[in-house]
Amino acid sequence: MTEKKLGGRRFHASAFLIPLVLCLVGFIALRLRPFGGGNTLIAFDAWGQYYPMLRQFLRDPFGSFSFSGGLLSDLAAQRAYYCRSPLWFLLFAFKKDPVVGVHLISALRFGLSGLCFSFWCKRRDLWGLTACAAYAFCGFATAFMNQFLWMDAWVLLPLLCLGLRKLHEGKKPWLYFICLALVIFSNFYIAWPVCVFLVFFACFMQLEKREKGFFLRFILWSAAAGAVCSPVLYRAARAVLAAKSASMGFSGGLAFYHGPLAVLRMLLPANQPSLGYGAPNLYFGLIFALAAMCVLFSKKSLAHKLIFIGFFVFMLVSADLNILDYFWHGLHFPNQLPGRWSFIFAFWGLSAALDGFDALPDTLKKAALVLAAVEVVFASQWGIMHAYTVPYFRIEPWSAETADFSSLGEGFYRCEIVPQRDNGGMLYGYNGISYYSSTMAAEDYDFFRRLGYGVYAQNVSVRYRPYRETDAVFGVRYLLSETDVPGWTLLEERGGRMLLENPNALGICFYAHPDADRTVSGEGRAFRVGLFRALTGGLYFNEGIAYLKSTQIELSLVTPGRVEGSFTADREGILVFSLPARGASVTVDGRPAEIVRVGGWLCGVRTGAGEHEFCLRY
Repeated sequence: MTEKKLGGRRFHASAFLIPLVLCLVGFIALRLRPFGGGNTLIAFDAWGQYYPMLRQFLRDPFGSFSFSGGLLSDLAAQRAYYCRSPLWFLLFAFKKDPVVGVHLISALRFGLSGLCFSFWCKRRDLWGLTACAAYAFCGFATAFMNQFLWMDAWVLLPLLCLGLRKLHEGKKPWLYFICLALVIFSNFYIAWPVCVFLVFFACFMQLEKREKGFFLRFILWSAAAGAVCSPVLYRAARAVLAAKSASMGFSGGLAFYHGPLAVLRMLLPANQPSLGYGAPNLYFGLIFALAAMCVLFSKKSLAHKLIFIGFFVFMLVSADLNILDYFWHGLHFPNQLPGRWSFIFAFWGLSAALDGFDALPDTLKKAALVLAAVEVVFASQWGIMHAYTVPYFRIEPWSAETADFSSLGEGFYRCEIVPQRDNGGMLYGYNGISYYSSTMAAEDYDFFRRLGYGVYAQNVSVRYRPYRETDAVFGVRYLLSETDVPGWTLLEERGGRMLLENPNALGICFYAHPDADRTVSGEGRAFRVGLFRALTGGLYFNEGIAYLKSTQIELSLVTPGRVEGSFTADREGILVFSLPARGASVTVDGRPAEIVRVGGWLCGVRTGAGEHEFCLRY
């Protein structure tokens, strides 16, 4: 009974449907939208980052830059980290209610993970089928089901390893090539531990059975998969290297985080999801973990057994030793959410359990199968019921109509909401300042922090606050606020909030004093006032606004990647853009102009008196 063979199609269909059904049952019990309730998985980073980014993806799936946050954000780099999963294109079928689409795609991933493992699984029996479901509901999957950006690698890993095995056997390389390219494309960051594992796994297979020319084929096809993704990798790598976390290297001596007992405890069922700085989510089924140990008593070669147990122990140590944690996470210490590679551990353990089952006495096999099946069902519901959720109204606290700024005025302008909502510009589709993304450049973060804006997560965000100098310079013309803001004009009441207009808002560019690029010291109000005084040649606010508006600039084109226009100046000065100098190139009267940094960050070009035409590009 335990080793009864299942037909190929029946086996694969069951491996897909069992996790999918178990997931949907859990979603119904969790009262997720639209399954009889108003809860959502859009919690934590999904609330602050992923969902607003997906909303922007639905509006502009192929854009390179955006005005929606941080004055200007690199959409291509951001998307390479957050929104590259091909499955997100299914969201276009749910544009009226993307939350429903997010939940259904999340459920689909559970089914697909079981399906992919079924192709890797050599056992086409009930034990193999239970292992497919165990992979779908491993600790990584249930703990990180809100972390949508990493899940494609978990889904594709079994197919990727199957492709590598075929490559080792001298068969066609296309499965390996396509799956590796998809893993890299969907999320380059989580592709790092996958690629590290592939190197080990290639060595493991070659040690078991030497195949002439395998390493050369492995290197060439791996490089080809990376080359196909090179446009995505280039933009993403450039953004990540510019981020503040890139400078946070390994420091200090070797240290263990939690101790071996805390790590081993994560192999047990009914653990709370580890989302802070606890031990990684290593669970893949206690019965399967015990079966994996039985591989030591199987008919496998001694080399196979030693390599298996060696890598198993290595990954357990990696879960606790700081330098290995740093290595597995791409030479980077993760900010919470530990063990982002733990699905690899689950895959390795379950693969061993498939062989270890044969070493069990026949009298124990049926009991092991029943206990494993019961444990998988329990783990699926336990994991889903302990997922963090929030009510739907929390993710979109204002209706689209309330937060619609699109028809308020002509020309380019920025808007904001107070209290701010992380990535509100992406969520509602307005040009904003608040921005939260791991691809945020270090110099962006430092500039906004010096201005006195709020920050979150140490180095990856800016949270808007109304200040008259920056509101004017950055062109924040409209504000949806719970309270009145001095100097702003009330336009109307919207959704229990006041819609305010800023009469001092400038355009996306303006003509400033010739000394606008002078060094400005201080932080907070001192820096804001100092920057404004530099722009205006030392004038106070009202006189300074009049000075900056005195030169009329006619804009002929404003897009996130390009700004064109003309102006007539009666004096020497600096044309300043409320955009970053990093990555910009500017021509004035058809000739390349030298970029000067205003306030250490804003893009500016020096011009003389007279008529000028300009073009800024990113």
